[in-house]
Amino acid sequence: MSAIPPSERIVVALWRAGHARAARQYAGHALARNDPARAVLHRLDDAIEQGRAVPDLEPVPLDFALVVALVDRYRLHEAETVLRAAELTRADRRARRLAALLEEALAPFPADADPSFSAALQLVRAGQAPSALRALEEVLGQTTGAPEWLVRRQRALGSLVRGGWWEAPEPVEPITRDTVLAKVRKRDLEGALEAAERARATELAGVIRRLLKETEGLFSEGAAEEPSTVPMEGHPLGEFQIRMGLLKDADTLYRKLLEKDPHDARARRILTDVVALRRALGDEAAPLPPREVSSVHWLSKTGPKRTAQWSAGPDTSDGRFPRISDAEPDEPTNVLAAAEEAELMVKLGKADQALAIYRLLVVRHPNRAAYQRRIEEIEALIEEHAGPMAEAVTARHDMKALMAQAVPTNPKIGIKDLMDLYPNIGELDDDENTMTAVDPNPLKRLGEDDDGSHE
Repeated sequence: MSAIPPSERIVVALWRAGHARAARQYAGHALARNDPARAVLHRLDDAIEQGRAVPDLEPVPLDFALVVALVDRYRLHEAETVLRAAELTRADRRARRLAALLEEALAPFPADADPSFSAALQLVRAGQAPSALRALEEVLGQTTGAPEWLVRRQRALGSLVRGGWWEAPEPVEPITRDTVLAKVRKRDLEGALEAAERARATELAGVIRRLLKETEGLFSEGAAEEPSTVPMEGHPLGEFQIRMGLLKDADTLYRKLLEKDPHDARARRILTDVVALRRALGDEAAPLPPREVSSVHWLSKTGPKRTAQWSAGPDTSDGRFPRISDAEPDEPTNVLAAAEEAELMVKLGKADQALAIYRLLVVRHPNRAAYQRRIEEIEALIEEHAGPMAEAVTARHDMKALMAQAVPTNPKIGIKDLMDLYPNIGELDDDENTMTAVDPNPLKRLGEDDDGSHE
């Protein structure tokens, strides 16, 4: 049995290690045990509480050997204080086993227990754990059908007093999927991830791992230390709701974000994992909102039809200028939207032509941010795959020059200059507020190379 340093040295060591609260707790436990250095401990406690200077005493290593020595001398409360403050349970299996026994042995008795049991706690606090153990064993010997909590308390205290905790194997708790979900309900995502990995719940572990990664910004060093008076909204609010276990609220929030911006890839990614976790917990979650996909109906043999009820103007008596409504119902119009043509150019590897289309669309529709955003995406794609050649393709155009070319000063001229820049850009449809390109046979044109030859 190794010697224990004086209590005042341990208090100072805890304080110098940055554990002022633990230092005061240790001093309080030593005073309750009627430690011989009562006067010194009182002065140390007052100095730490008031922030005054603490005497410079010989340092004491706060290691597991010190904790074991305290347990051997039945100073259980002091041993638990050092064990928790020094965080010895992280790397030592025996320390975790000892911490579990100390927690069970020193916990308060249930509220419905007989008040006489408090005497056992007083004996433990006074450093007389063997006497407390004998009292509990006498109660168990005279009681039929003793409550489970009393049996556990007697076993834990017996292991600490008789030294059985040192050789006893660490209890192995079975880790199942239910264990993982229980930790999720307790808002312990880190513990849930560890349990999922031990239970080999691969899919569930992947969902939790991704959510932890998406929400780690809440606890980053760059986060503001001072509380903000601005209410949370958007992604920060969703991250907070996930960490607080409010998965239903986070589900609703991210669906609203996707309604506002269907191209928010991060919101869709987080919502996918939130829905998966809610369903694993047994909650009913609506399906994910569909992605917005550009229409490619014009690739089919039968394109969009003009309805017979739509008329471009008054009827003519001589029939030389038939109305659009006179066309056959099944006749395809082969209308190709400019944005769709640009996307086709991207798929065909002609990103420079797609850029030209989108840049002209930005000129005609300056209020549509989606076009400018798509330009940036295509430029990044070209830069990634083309290397140095991308500089000539992604060169920024002078918007004033484009405006001068695409928007004539004389409104009667139309958009001939724009058509000269890009023949397939089409004219602005004022009714639908879209830019369309009319081509009698788009499939034939798309099958030709730039020089007009067929591939």
